[in-house]
Amino acid sequence: MENPFIDIHTHQRQAITEKVWSIRNQFPAEREDNQTDGWFSVGIHPWYIESREEALAQLKNMEKALARKQCIALGEAGLDKVTETDRKLQEEIFAAQVKLSETHNKPLIIHCVKAYSELLGLRKELRAEKAWIFHGFNSSYEMARQIIDHGCMLSFGQLLWKEGSKAESVIGKIEPEHWFLETDDEDISIESVYDKAALITGMQVEELKKILRDNFNRVFQTHAS
Repeated sequence: MENPFIDIHTHQRQAITEKVWSIRNQFPAEREDNQTDGWFSVGIHPWYIESREEALAQLKNMEKALARKQCIALGEAGLDKVTETDRKLQEEIFAAQVKLSETHNKPLIIHCVKAYSELLGLRKELRAEKAWIFHGFNSSYEMARQIIDHGCMLSFGQLLWKEGSKAESVIGKIEPEHWFLETDDEDISIESVYDKAALITGMQVEELKKILRDNFNRVFQTHAS
C-alpha cells in the first residue's frame, strides 16, 4: 500500500482516507456528536483555561474522550508565556494532562510559546516517557536538539513558507526521523506541506512519506498498521 500523507495536528474536520491520515484537534467540551469520524486528540489549551475549577471539570470530560478508540493522542496542551493565563495554573493543568498521557499510553501534542526549557524541565520532573510532539516548532537548532535528546518529536507547518524563519532553517538540519508535518489551523493542504518540506530538505516526497509513516508507527504503536 502507498504510504499516506500524515497530518499530525489539524483543526480541519476530515475523515481518515488511504491517502491522508490526520489527527484532528478537539477540546474536552465538544459534544460527542460533534466529534470527527477519524482520529483525534483531546486536550486543554493554555489559552482557554478560565479557572482551576472549570479546567478540573474538563479533565474529567477528557476521560470519556480518551476511552474512544479514535482518540489516539492528548493535546494540544502546554505552556504559553504570552497568554494571560496564570503560569502556575498552566503548569498544574499541563501536569495533569501529562499524567493522563502516561496512564492512557497516548502521545502528547505540545503547544509551546517561549517555554521550551520549562516544558523540558517538567518532562524530567514528571518522569514522562510517552512521546511529546512540539507542534508548530519555530525555535533554534540547539533547542531542537535538546527536545530530541529528551525523547520528543518536532512538527512543522505553515512557518516553512516564511523566508528566514527558524522553522525553515531547522527542518533542513534535523533528520526527518525526528519530525512530523502539520496543517494546524491554516487553510493549506498537508500535500503542500510535504512539497515544501521536500523542497527545503532536498528529499523526494515519497521518501518523506515513508520516513514519516515509520515515525508514526513508532510513536503511535497501538495504531500503526
